[in-house]
Amino acid sequence: MKRMGHITRHFARHMALLLAALLVLAEWLPAAALADGDGGVAPPLAGQSGAQDSAAAGGQGGAQDGTGTDGQGGAAGNTATPVPANTATPTPPVVTIQVDTPAPDTPAPVPSSLRIDSQNLYNGMAATYAQGYAPTVSGGKATIILPLLCSGKLAGDSLVATPNLGSTLDSPFVFGNYQQIVPLSTQSVNGGKGQVQAYYVRFDLALSSARINGVYPVVITVEAFDTAGNEVRGEFTTYVTISDGQDPPKETVSTGSSGPTASKPVLVVTACDLSKTTLQVGDTLQVNLTADNLGRRTANNIRATIVSDDANIVLLNDFSAQYERALASGDSVSFSFELQVLPLAVGGMHTMTIQLSYEGSDNSGYTENAVFRCMVEQKAALEYDVVKLPESATSGDSFSIPVSAYNPGTATVYNVRFTLHVDGLIAATAYLGNLAPEESADKMMEVFATTLSGTEKYGQTYGTCELRYEDAMGQEYWESIDLTMNLLEPVKITDVEQEKLEEEAKEQETLSQWWVSLLFGIAIIAVLVAVIIVGKFSRMMKMR
Repeated sequence: MKRMGHITRHFARHMALLLAALLVLAEWLPAAALADGDGGVAPPLAGQSGAQDSAAAGGQGGAQDGTGTDGQGGAAGNTATPVPANTATPTPPVVTIQVDTPAPDTPAPVPSSLRIDSQNLYNGMAATYAQGYAPTVSGGKATIILPLLCSGKLAGDSLVATPNLGSTLDSPFVFGNYQQIVPLSTQSVNGGKGQVQAYYVRFDLALSSARINGVYPVVITVEAFDTAGNEVRGEFTTYVTISDGQDPPKETVSTGSSGPTASKPVLVVTACDLSKTTLQVGDTLQVNLTADNLGRRTANNIRATIVSDDANIVLLNDFSAQYERALASGDSVSFSFELQVLPLAVGGMHTMTIQLSYEGSDNSGYTENAVFRCMVEQKAALEYDVVKLPESATSGDSFSIPVSAYNPGTATVYNVRFTLHVDGLIAATAYLGNLAPEESADKMMEVFATTLSGTEKYGQTYGTCELRYEDAMGQEYWESIDLTMNLLEPVKITDVEQEKLEEEAKEQETLSQWWVSLLFGIAIIAVLVAVIIVGKFSRMMKMR
């Protein structure tokens, strides 16, 4: 039995040592794994080390007591709590996003504009525009000065200026073609104290000998193109004061000093009915009018007629004047007329005058007038000379082409103008104005050659020249003329050629200096020879 107890204690002691060795191995393996950088197992907690120490002590104590309870209890009480593995958090992939920021929009070029130089005093002006400039009138002409400044650069450094003189009725001006091309020039301003680059527009308008005093507006239209091809246009209004002409006629009232109830007959047209207001060639116009006697006396020997402003609009009545013997106060009388439009009647608006002449009881004569208007339609007609371009032009050059038009019809045509539409060419519109029947006008169109708009900048170019005009009704007509020309590339001078030209210029300059020196030397020799000859001649005369 003693031997059996000894064996049991011996076995328990060995089992305790084996358990302690296993615990030490379990503690060492995670630490070694962390030292190698594995990071898969966490190191033992502080409590685990204490448990291992107490387990070893308990095992030994159990072996000494001869029982296995303490050893088993120490092993059971120090079972290590599993620690979760230190799993590394995966790093998300880096994604690079390229954002294409759109380039800012390039602002469109601002078209050039024209304005009046209102601060400077130019030649021929008594005051600046800021001080209230007014055109001058002297010597039978009106002088208008319009100094213009441009915010950009104009093609060809020039513009076209056209004055609009208004209606021909009671106008103080002699109508003609006053349009002009105005170049950019250096002008002396403020009495010679400074200089300004400006477009100096000046019109000397001839005045009619029958001009009537008053204030008349003149609108100056300016047209051009800038170097970017934008149209530049402006209208500037000036006022011409006429004070050396005739006084305007005073309006008179034919109803007498005491008005319509005076002691005399007073006839007034109270109604005028027209069969139509627009007439064609050959049409007839029926006019029915009514006249009332608003005076206190009877009107005697009443005669009524219609006077046309065109000799080709005629009365068809048997007698030019219709007659009524007498018309008592408060009564009315009717008259009828028939007019016809002949083929040569001028197209446009016409004014017809109704004339009433009558007598009073004392045989005093009186006249009353009334007017009505009608429109005569005539076909607008316009002829023009063929517009031609030169066979070729070099990019960057300027040239002129003539344009002209003639009105062979019987109606005035309005706003006659030529416009060039050719790729690679820039030109201001040639404005010929209004053309009356059998009237003509011509102008030089200034053209500036640039480059073609396609990929090929030089070569044959095609386009048209448009002629546009309007009739009295505002109907627009146009004709197109096909044009073509060869646009040439400017000659480029290479560095070698430039050096050669410079050398030739230097040689020419040296040659010129040599000739000057030679002539100067010959002159000196001639002077010396002359002095010697004169000296010898003088000595010979003394010796004699």
